[in-house]
Amino acid sequence: MVESALTVGIIVKYRISGEQEGAILVADRMISWGAIGVEYNVSKLEKVRDDSLKIAGVAARSEALIEEFFGKLRAKCENAKCFDDVKQIVSDCVSGIIVDKITDAVLKPMGMDAARFLDLMERNPTHQFVGEAMTIRQNLSNSLHVVLAVREGDSLKLILQQPTFSYTPYSSPEISELSKLGFATVGTGSDSAWWTLVHMGYDPADDIKINLTKALLAKIQVEESHGVGKNTDIMILDNKGIRGIPNQQSLVDTARRVYDKLIKSQKEIIRKAYQQVSISD
Repeated sequence: MVESALTVGIIVKYRISGEQEGAILVADRMISWGAIGVEYNVSKLEKVRDDSLKIAGVAARSEALIEEFFGKLRAKCENAKCFDDVKQIVSDCVSGIIVDKITDAVLKPMGMDAARFLDLMERNPTHQFVGEAMTIRQNLSNSLHVVLAVREGDSLKLILQQPTFSYTPYSSPEISELSKLGFATVGTGSDSAWWTLVHMGYDPADDIKINLTKALLAKIQVEESHGVGKNTDIMILDNKGIRGIPNQQSLVDTARRVYDKLIKSQKEIIRKAYQQVSISD
């Protein structure tokens, strides 16, 4: 199965002016097949809608599920009027994929419809079919990890859909809003990127230059810690629309030089610190 397994996707908010907010999306281009990871020539950043409601995002894990999810999301979001609509649509899209896979893999081969399956699940929750459906549900939950930026009016909100434990095959997925936190990460390097942004004092009230630099440094840190690809894509979502950055490679190269200086300065600080350590016999 082709996956975005060794990957990282980062979305950070920034302040444009006054109450106007924008978002910066950053992702690598690595895809993997089993244990083999290669740099690919297609961006993982997805533009969903760009009009009065602006929606963009990035996902990790199964490429087939990612493509299916964004296809459903684009179709359903055509009629979305606000952030809450989008949040519900994300839940519906993920639930729809799960229901379809369970139906194809478990119900259809047994000649069973959803009503009969739900009745069976209620009467005998330990039945083999229920167990098979739960396995499919958990595998799917672990195979799709999505973060979206949604701009409605001047405000920017973030939606995170990630793997969660479920007690039933048809439970609704957990959809989180991370607008106050101001950033979200997905992928194998998610935790490393999250920690780096916090460690650098990320603030959603900072401007685009500051938060773009921090997002790129977080991505570079994940390259070092998790081996994700070095090819990098950047997307901006603001009051003007959703767009890429023409000189993004120059920005990435600058961030790499800054990262190298940070590492050297940390080593020097540590060297000075251990020179002051005195250990008595």
